[in-house]
Amino acid sequence: MAETDKGEKAKVIEEYKELNNQQANVVMLFYNIAEEKRQHDLVLEALKTSSPDYRAWRIRNGVLTETVVKEAIPDIEKDIQQLAERMEKVNGEAKKIQEQMKVLEEKYEGIVNAKGKVEEKKVEAGTEKGLLA
Repeated sequence: MAETDKGEKAKVIEEYKELNNQQANVVMLFYNIAEEKRQHDLVLEALKTSSPDYRAWRIRNGVLTETVVKEAIPDIEKDIQQLAERMEKVNGEAKKIQEQMKVLEEKYEGIVNAKGKVEEKKVEAGTEKGLLA
């Protein structure tokens, strides 16, 4: 029975660590998208102060294309909207992962703590001491 408990603990810890890694990846993706959106906002702000007939260049799928400012602005606004929607979706994914982690934390309170570490407890003379005690 002790072997089964150790195996179950190992599985829970591994699952929690995997969720923690997924969350870190999703958060990094969110910040990358946010940075890209910020850059688009800066470009849009600069183009709005330019003459509508000025030439503008954009890289689309690795190809440099030429257009004019009045045609580029709607495209950039559309890109910004798509980035905002993608940020919302990624944020939703992060929340789902957070909820899964919370469920594991609550269900296996004695196995997984908020940092995904094993709660090893030593019993000495009737008192419980954790790793840091």
